[in-house]
Amino acid sequence: MAKHKSMVGAGAAAVVVLVGLIAWRASATPSAPAAAAEAQDFYSVDDGATYFTAPVDLVPPFDWKGKQAVRAALFTCDGGATRFVGYLERYTPAAKKQVETARQRLKAGAKDSGPPTMALGGVEVRKPGKEGAWTSRMTPAAGQILQVKCPGGRSGTPEPVTP
Repeated sequence: MAKHKSMVGAGAAAVVVLVGLIAWRASATPSAPAAAAEAQDFYSVDDGATYFTAPVDLVPPFDWKGKQAVRAALFTCDGGATRFVGYLERYTPAAKKQVETARQRLKAGAKDSGPPTMALGGVEVRKPGKEGAWTSRMTPAAGQILQVKCPGGRSGTPEPVTP
């Protein structure tokens, strides 16, 4: 019974973290087309060893100069003096297709993007540096991945960094 309660607690914590991250990402995504063209996000082609900025409307994974790029969530533990990749994020092939289809519908003048069939389960995360397999954001294991800690055992609360 105790194991069941801890699994439920971990699942609830993961959902809270996911909702917060979705709200954070949504607030960072402009709705006006001109602003969207200027908005940037962080991406990586080398499992988070390095990162670059590119338009926020790219749907990872995507080809970037011959390499597969995924979204890189950056954090700082020292007020921005240093940054680090806390986790990587990408869409499953099915979810990526749904996002791209929805965008095409909206560009073509549709009043909505179609039926809301994509769930958070279509987004996968993992720690940088090829640590573990890609994991659906809807699993308890994702909660552990999304709990970013300061590198090198330093204390502090990691703060998200935006471009």
